[in-house]
Amino acid sequence: MGKTLMPKIVATGLVLWLSASHIFADTNGEDSLEAVLASIFKSARTVNTIESNFELIREVSLLADPIVTTGRFYYQKSDALRWEVESPDPMGFWVKGSRGKRWKGNEAHSQTFAVSSVPFIDLFARQIFAWTNGNLDILTTRYQMGIITTRPLVLKLSPIKADEKQYLANVQLTFSEGLDHIQEVLICLADGDQAKINFTNAVLNKPFPDALFE
Repeated sequence: MGKTLMPKIVATGLVLWLSASHIFADTNGEDSLEAVLASIFKSARTVNTIESNFELIREVSLLADPIVTTGRFYYQKSDALRWEVESPDPMGFWVKGSRGKRWKGNEAHSQTFAVSSVPFIDLFARQIFAWTNGNLDILTTRYQMGIITTRPLVLKLSPIKADEKQYLANVQLTFSEGLDHIQEVLICLADGDQAKINFTNAVLNKPFPDALFE
């Protein structure tokens, strides 16, 4: 996967975990942003699993029509996740600790791999586990965060590092009216292309079969 897809993958991971977070805080000003983040990390301790549908809509300047991808995401505390693309071309991967499997088409023909050997998956997993484990350092060293609107609540993450600014303008996270899950993530690339990810039917703390990560 190329550099332009990297921020989409990372942002997807952040949003799918954030869909489990309940935020109870005033959202006006810098101090309030800190309170919101503190609430997110506090709620993470109550989340053991997440399962959600996703729809990824990519708008590319060279194409007349958007590219639409649908699938499902799974997270299991504290070191396992699974990303399944169901349409248009089935594919996916799962990670558990330092090992994983990936496939195209039929999962029965999957290949095992060391997570550290596949950079985009390694980065994706580390970002998700940073949120779920309350590691704010990873985010604050790479992104400047702020509040765009309060009704609905929209958070904005802008890259700090020059190498990331070359392809990523910002990521915007939109919460539901009740502030109990993320409804949308908008990824704005530096070249003007965009990707929007919509999330539906999130289920928390549902037991997963062991086969999901085997």
